[in-house]
Amino acid sequence: MKVTFCGTNYECLKAEYNGDKVTLYLENDSKVEFYNIKEKDLNKFVFESGEWYQEPIENLKLEKISLSKSALESYLQSHPIQWTDGRFYSITREKQQQLTSKLFAASAAKQDSTEYELKWNSTGEECVVWTLEELFKLAFYIDSHVTALVSYQQALEKQINACQTAEEIESIVIDYDSVK
Repeated sequence: MKVTFCGTNYECLKAEYNGDKVTLYLENDSKVEFYNIKEKDLNKFVFESGEWYQEPIENLKLEKISLSKSALESYLQSHPIQWTDGRFYSITREKQQQLTSKLFAASAAKQDSTEYELKWNSTGEECVVWTLEELFKLAFYIDSHVTALVSYQQALEKQINACQTAEEIESIVIDYDSVK
């Protein structure tokens, strides 16, 4: 397709408008980018046998859902929880899996009457001895906190999948700080 802008012709494979930027993907595998383009100025780009590229709505949904999931992982990484002992404990997926494994091993040892020293650590500290009952309380607290965050992400995903336009998808705000 041919795109003309400000008297210059471009032989393009694709023309894309994103925010305030226009990108023309040229037939010679290069591209030309124009910045600070307002939507009202898009009519200055004249198309001959073509039109603006529209990212398929399903791709936009998948990207936004992926963003919500990676934002959740980042949030878990950067927001340890404070326990009744005043210390902070990591709630990342990895730490949750390790905690589950520890609790399973300690429970199995208790059931089998096998001696087992149950240890766990606060963020940035060395492991200390815990009772099984106290570590279960911490695990339940972590689980309730993380479940609320995961429920929020699932609600976002449902909201994203219900969108009909790119504008609707873009308007969805991902804010894990709002989850209480």
